[in-house]
This record gives sequence, structure tokens and C-alpha cells, in this order.
Amino acid sequence: MNLSNYGKFQVIRALSPYFTPKEIEQTTGIKQRSVYYYVSKFGLDTYKDTQQALNRVITTEIIEGKIQALKELEAIQDNA
Repeated sequence: MNLSNYGKFQVIRALSPYFTPKEIEQTTGIKQRSVYYYVSKFGLDTYKDTQQALNRVITTEIIEGKIQALKELEAIQDNA
């Protein structure tokens, strides 16, 4: 894939939140070092950023679920 610098930027911007630099290289032929360069230079989101955000959401949902379950348990015990 022969892309201009702006073309590389567009591809990396679209893929970097969802794919590792290695996967981007394997898919597009854009070298990993170029991916790291563009991510760093333009402050693009990375796969790691996305994974960390998802982990925070999942952790929050688990905590909220536990709180809700304990409230339900308390209500059941109050009615017994």
C-alpha cells in the first residue's frame, strides 16, 4: 500500500484504537515505527488506550452490579 503521509495518518488514526501496531503493519504494510511515530506526534488513541477504557467500564459495571445485588439481598432479608 503506497500512501502519502496524510494517507498514512488517516489509516493509522482509524485503526490505532482497535489494532496493535503489529496488526496494522500486517494489514496495511505501514511499518510499526511509523504507527508509533504518528500516534506520538498527533496524540492518537492507541489499542492500549481503548483496552484500558473498556476495562474501566467493565470494572465499573461489575461494581455497580455487586452493589445492586447486595441491595436486593438486603431487601429480601428485610422481607423475610
